[in-house]
Amino acid sequence: MRRAVRPFTIEKNKSKRIEKETSVRKKLKAKRALGWLLNFCVTFFSDKFVLKRYEEAGIVLGATLSDMNPVMGGQCDELQSLFDRKNFWEKECKRRGYKTMTQDAFMWRGGWGKPLEGFGEKA
Repeated sequence: MRRAVRPFTIEKNKSKRIEKETSVRKKLKAKRALGWLLNFCVTFFSDKFVLKRYEEAGIVLGATLSDMNPVMGGQCDELQSLFDRKNFWEKECKRRGYKTMTQDAFMWRGGWGKPLEGFGEKA
């Protein structure tokens, strides 16, 4: 036997869904605007500053990946933001003509302190 759904419940769920979609759209629009502003401002940073930020982002991500249990990887909420941060600085270093490092090199540096060979050299 099928239970009847009240129209009020349907309208209430629909309005919640619309509010959620609107909120997501606003957040995306703000993120795009901030991304554009950061991309514009980063062109004025010195090469030394950009290289330092790239190294820090890579080391933090490398340390996180080397210490993380592979089974728990999907439960790390900040992992995507760490990848995004490293990729942003990596693209900027590449745009300026510097060599980029592999993720393994950053894992060795962040997890076990091995020095980064060839870091900061022009390609």
